[in-house]
Amino acid sequence: MIYLFRGEYYFTIDSTGRVQTRGRKISDDFIGLPNNLDAAVTTRNGTTYFFKGGKYYQARGRRIESGPRPISSHFRNVPNNLDAAFTYTKDGLIYFIKSEQKLYLIMLVQM
Repeated sequence: MIYLFRGEYYFTIDSTGRVQTRGRKISDDFIGLPNNLDAAVTTRNGTTYFFKGGKYYQARGRRIESGPRPISSHFRNVPNNLDAAFTYTKDGLIYFIKSEQKLYLIMLVQM
């Protein structure tokens, strides 16, 4: 599942490219999550991590299980203020992307 954010709204796209969720309020579906999220990623085991600034939230389905916590407490060497995150199903790694003036930093974390 790919999450896209715009202000207080989110959209989801499945692995085939189909839009699953269109412009729903984050607060309607994920109680306790802030607006203007930076990135989100769902792992193979179904855990979703939401990122904002230097913090992350952990969820299963639409239930927030923990957070906010510092990104560095669970994801070593991953920068704050991410631009994107995704998993690649063939290797199970999480790819974190942060761009700064056309420099792309990709970090891998095994989950």
